[in-house]
Amino acid sequence: GLAVYDPSEVEGGWSVDQVKQVYSQRLHLAAPFRRRLVSVPFGLHHPLWIEDPDFDLDWHIRHLAVPAPGGPRELAELAGHLVALPLDRDRPLWEMWVIEGLEHGHVAVLSKVHHAAIDGASGNEITVATLDLEPDPPLEHRWQAGQSYLQGVETWDDAMDQIGKATDSAKLKARQLAAKEKVLEKRAELAAKAELDKAKHLADQAEKWMKARARADQKKVAALEKKLLKQLRDAERKLVAKARAAEKAADKKARQLKKKLDAKVRKASARPAAKRKAKAAPKRKTAVKKKAAAPRRKTAVARKRPVRRAAS
Repeated sequence: GLAVYDPSEVEGGWSVDQVKQVYSQRLHLAAPFRRRLVSVPFGLHHPLWIEDPDFDLDWHIRHLAVPAPGGPRELAELAGHLVALPLDRDRPLWEMWVIEGLEHGHVAVLSKVHHAAIDGASGNEITVATLDLEPDPPLEHRWQAGQSYLQGVETWDDAMDQIGKATDSAKLKARQLAAKEKVLEKRAELAAKAELDKAKHLADQAEKWMKARARADQKKVAALEKKLLKQLRDAERKLVAKARAAEKAADKKARQLKKKLDAKVRKASARPAAKRKAKAAPKRKTAVKKKAAAPRRKTAVARKRPVRRAAS
């Protein structure tokens, strides 16, 4: 992080040595600032943190000045260049740059700490440990070079002992993992077999269902064919019956027409013969009895005498 301070209110002024002195008095409260990583040979274990026997505070706290005029632009360019520099993995993974030359006499402090050494919570704890709320706070303890505050790992021999223990633990864990892997393989094999059996059972069930469905479909098709054949036969019988009935009606009607025609023909042929016969046969006188006339009644009728006219 980058912080800008105003040292104008510091009595007697300030210096980089005073900053180093403040941090040296608080290193016992900031264990990540004293530890460095040690790689385990052959990668048998993850790297371990040990107390750095060659800890050099002057190497971690450095001093430089920002180019003139010392404004925010110059400070930002310098901070970007310093942040881009990688940390030395053979030393504790942190650096601090005290930057002078800012405008208004301000001083900036740029802190670089690897995230493997601290996280958000431990970073807040280190900030509380290194900063104070009063100018001259009482200090109960002071850190001394070569003194370890890391429990269990003080020297290289201790680190190697821990590496040996870690190696034995890793071997035991490897055997446990191998046994667990065998158990898991057996379980996986049993599970795969169970899944295969289940799939086979489902396949058999599906095949049976398909066969039953096919048989049912065949029965349905046969029933449908039988029904259609019956309908066709019924329709054929109806058509034959209708044809026969129509044929009979036509025959009957034809006979009736023929009979009428024959009658008309006979009648037509009988008329000329009757006429010829009538002409050839003599007329017979038949006595016709006349009815007696009723006697006339004599009636007195006054007859008018003709009037003779006198000759003139």
